[in-house]
Amino acid sequence: MKDVKKLLRSQAAGALPDDARVKENVRRELGFAGAEPVLAAAHGGTAAAGAKKKWLPLAAAFLALALIAAVLLAVFLPGGSSSLGGGNKFLQISTADDFYAYGAASVGSLLSSESGGNASAVSARAASAAVRAPASPSAAANAADGTSDGHLTAEQEGLVNEYLALAEGLLSDGAIEHSIAGADASSGYDYVMTVTARDLLGSSVTYTMYYDQTLTGSETDDGEREDSYSLEGMLVLDGVSYPVTGGKVEESESGESETELWFRAETGENSYIRVEQELESETEGGSTETEQKYIYTIWRDGALAERTTVEYESEAGELELKMTVERRLSDGSRETDVLEFEREEEGGSTVLRVNAQMGGERVSFRVYIENGTYRYVFSDNTSSDHSRPSHGDDDDDDDDDDDDDDDD
Repeated sequence: MKDVKKLLRSQAAGALPDDARVKENVRRELGFAGAEPVLAAAHGGTAAAGAKKKWLPLAAAFLALALIAAVLLAVFLPGGSSSLGGGNKFLQISTADDFYAYGAASVGSLLSSESGGNASAVSARAASAAVRAPASPSAAANAADGTSDGHLTAEQEGLVNEYLALAEGLLSDGAIEHSIAGADASSGYDYVMTVTARDLLGSSVTYTMYYDQTLTGSETDDGEREDSYSLEGMLVLDGVSYPVTGGKVEESESGESETELWFRAETGENSYIRVEQELESETEGGSTETEQKYIYTIWRDGALAERTTVEYESEAGELELKMTVERRLSDGSRETDVLEFEREEEGGSTVLRVNAQMGGERVSFRVYIENGTYRYVFSDNTSSDHSRPSHGDDDDDDDDDDDDDDDD
């Protein structure tokens, strides 16, 4: 029952209103709280209430049961398909399959940035970043906001570009959808997961992962239970296969539970990208507090290059994405940068507002998104263009759109 409640809580963030009082009213209607008056009315009441009043609570009870059944079926049915919608996608990750789908999509976006952008590595891409050119007066006016017009180095712009595809996926309206089926015997794996994510222009990107998943350990000691699972497979992206591994560890003891999930893609010898979820839940006095973190680590040539913590923040009803990046610079020193992304609508187009603390300076700029290009527009009337990974001329027809003709 504890697991059912935890899963229902995790699903509630995407299905129920945010207002606590409204949530409590819905819970009361579903029978989780204050159920006694409903049952009393269903089984008795005054004669004056009449037959009409007697069947109303019963109808509500049946509707509540149907709603609960629908939620439980969506959570527990094996295989099939599922999706993580817009808004705070972290709150909608409730199962290991949800996490692996998210891991495949988010790690896939980082892999696209490294291998499908300007160069095969972030440092090389940053070195080839475009020289800034004066922005158009209208774009400059849109970018001006009173923030310091501090300049980013080419390396810093390369870092921002590295995480833009991930930011797009986490702030988009589109769902992260995944379906699981039995893999073809020729693949050498038991399962195949197809993951589809959308960007801020509404275009979809599909990733395919072949994998095996096994229970590697289960033990109980003095009321504490620990279960471990492992995943091993291959992530296919733009025709390139990346070996992937993953794991899940669940620990529970007397009202407290802790879950650790991780997903890792090998990018070369002694090089990989790893994302991990740390989820802690504690119940005390009838209330539950949950802490959730997502951490990305990027290793290159056996050295830790970047460690990035990703989280959502809500201020004045606006959802923002915050990334804290600890990275190793080319001279061997280390620096911590903070990137805050906020989605905005401008002239019918979706724009990303970026507020960054980089190199000890605070800078704000907008990112205008086109099929094959990110255009950075700064508050000092300058701009720079950068390649948008996996959104170029994939159909070899000499333009930057997705159709098969040569017209723009």
